[in-house]
Amino acid sequence: MNEQKQERGSITVFLSLILLILISIVTQVMQEAMFQADRIKLASAMDVSLNAVLGEYCKELVEEYGLFFLDASDENGVFDKENVASRLDYYMYKNVQEQSGMLQMQLIDTEIKNITLATDNDGMAFFEEAVKAYKEKIVAKVVESAMQQSKKYEQAEKARETIEKNQVEPSELEIPKDIEVNLEEKEKAEKIVNPVEVIEALKANGLLGIVAWDIPISGNSIDLSTTLQKRKLNQGNCQKKQKSSVSEQVIFDLYLKDQFSHFGNRQQDGESCCLEYEIEYLVSGRAGDKENLSAVLEKIIWMREGINFAYLLTDKTKMAEADALATALVGYTGIAPLVVAMKFAILAVWAYGESLLEIRILLKGGKVDFIKSESNWKLQLSELANVATIIKGESQGDEQGMAYEDYLWILLSASSKKDKCYRSMDLIEKRIQNITNVTSFRMDNCVSYMEGEVSAISRCGRSITVSKTIEY
Repeated sequence: MNEQKQERGSITVFLSLILLILISIVTQVMQEAMFQADRIKLASAMDVSLNAVLGEYCKELVEEYGLFFLDASDENGVFDKENVASRLDYYMYKNVQEQSGMLQMQLIDTEIKNITLATDNDGMAFFEEAVKAYKEKIVAKVVESAMQQSKKYEQAEKARETIEKNQVEPSELEIPKDIEVNLEEKEKAEKIVNPVEVIEALKANGLLGIVAWDIPISGNSIDLSTTLQKRKLNQGNCQKKQKSSVSEQVIFDLYLKDQFSHFGNRQQDGESCCLEYEIEYLVSGRAGDKENLSAVLEKIIWMREGINFAYLLTDKTKMAEADALATALVGYTGIAPLVVAMKFAILAVWAYGESLLEIRILLKGGKVDFIKSESNWKLQLSELANVATIIKGESQGDEQGMAYEDYLWILLSASSKKDKCYRSMDLIEKRIQNITNVTSFRMDNCVSYMEGEVSAISRCGRSITVSKTIEY
């Protein structure tokens, strides 16, 4: 009997020791499970809370431009990262403290670690958001067609190189005073109208005065000192990629073309609060509509003059006409290089005069072929001296060509991405300020990306830290 009791007692002690170990293991497993459950719950609450914060996006930006950004400024329009952190803290409290019951986690701290603003990295966040907003509206063929169109600026640059290589300095056209000349031939030359002098005098009137003398031009303007490139901007602390693909840049240009007005396509709803020629501002960045339009026309004439000059060099008939006129003007000097210089000067002003006619056609809503040929050349050399009068008449455009908007698109695609981003945000700022009557609205207060971090004490007393990133 005693032996049996000892055996039963020895088994009970053994089981007790085993149970203690098992209870310890089970307790540890339960605590770890509880800790992991709390971590998952905290991470889930973080996701929900971050989405709730970004859900407070500026609705006017979405309605007017399809852009999602969070305005992180306070009531006075002052940006502070803590403004965003306080909103995140509010939603975290709602999703954790009020939902956990008696055995709940205790929030310790909520912090915004990193943030990206619309204006950071030369406006890269704005660029990406605009591309995302417009991608759904277009198809691949549209992008391919736009890419082909944008390459025409390279053709214009190559053509311009031709006129620059043959550029004639004014000193090259001066006739030496002590040279012996045929007086009879000199008298005949002096009676001939020199088209070079006519065009140079015409340029002094300003381009708009020549080609837009009867066209109403907007006088709207903005204060450049308030624009993004002229003021100190708020800065985020998260570096994003700077590079963008060619197709993304084309999509961005298409977005700008779709969102902003230009000459010939003004705002008709009476809501234009600053500039009417918005795309011209994106290209030129001047304060007033008149100055922006004039700068764009100068760029177009720069393109057209090079293309026209390059064509003249290939037309033997027109080259012979220019040579004959140059000989008539300065041939009496007997200086062959002077005749050659005058010939190229005549070709240059002839190309410029043709470009003036083309600009006039574009402003009146007509079309001009990008590539010049004998069939679409308009201005004869004999008419060059009277080009100002000819411009005031009715000029016939080309049936199959490019309109003003198409040339403007070429200039837009050739402009700096940084300039386009900042200048378009200038216009967006003015528009939103006008709609909301909140003059403190700033694009450098707008958040597109942020990283939040939250710390809490789990139900088992252990510390938990969760970091999450989110962007529109």
